[in-house]
Amino acid sequence: NWYEPTYGPQGPVKDAGIVAPEFKMHNETLMARYSIYLPAIIQRGFDPFVREAPNQPYRTLMPLAKEPIDLVSALDDMFCAGRLGSEARLLIEQSVSRITESAPDERVWTAVMMAMLSPAFMIDL
Repeated sequence: NWYEPTYGPQGPVKDAGIVAPEFKMHNETLMARYSIYLPAIIQRGFDPFVREAPNQPYRTLMPLAKEPIDLVSALDDMFCAGRLGSEARLLIEQSVSRITESAPDERVWTAVMMAMLSPAFMIDL
């Protein structure tokens, strides 16, 4: 471990006397960079020269694109170990529902990105 085990970020966590050393590594700057880079990784993978979407990783999720509730449930299990909060679930479901059903890839990418930006996913990175 390269961060101090007694660290707690300023605000409600520190005020409650709780330690959260993972926040020494995960901060606002990292989150901003991650959220900017993440959509490209989800859509094109890690190869910057790929111009097509890598559908292989999302093959099992594509059939769920028509049902946002089912899609979010699958992502909750896949990325968040079933700990995605009800507010986050609802936000993702509503966001996916606003995307036309004729664009299942966009629905899946959006849901994956939002799940991967959620606190339930980020804390266990």
